Amino acid sequence: ETWPNLCLEAHSTDYQHDSTYPRLAELGFAFQKVGPALTFAWREALYALDMMREAAGWGKVTVMPTMGALMLRDPGYWRGHYRGSDEETRLQRHFGYADRIRYYWPMPEAQAVTSALLADLAPRHLPRPLLTQFFADEVIDRAESIDLPLPEALLDASVERALAPYFF
Repeated sequence: ETWPNLCLEAHSTDYQHDSTYPRLAELGFAFQKVGPALTFAWREALYALDMMREAAGWGKVTVMPTMGALMLRDPGYWRGHYRGSDEETRLQRHFGYADRIRYYWPMPEAQAVTSALLADLAPRHLPRPLLTQFFADEVIDRAESIDLPLPEALLDASVERALAPYFF
């Protein structure tokens, strides 16, 4: 109150209850940093597209095995963050909220498998009943309004859904 021009940053605001964000703003946190929640949403959508492709009979799942191999080959980004048995750390690497997998997406192998998946799905008709097995209706509706091939639009819409609580 004695510093009217001061604004604060709330670091790591990911995964909070929606009512938290307006309250942080009221308290002077003009910058609310989001990170892993966005890359988590993107990875979640990408894995869903890959599983959808396999469920439709258009190919095998390729993204998760590729990412798993990359993470095991170069464990520096996750090893200090995940604990437990091999199975527990495998689940955390792929599905953990800390989303340490995000550091591997720029690698050439990750870029190649992602590009190949999107290129394979782009020309295909993706029927709504298939989509709803893997994506929420609100994500599909938003994706259909984005001027991109539907697989890419589903990635964008999934990230936008994760951002939505910040726009109150």
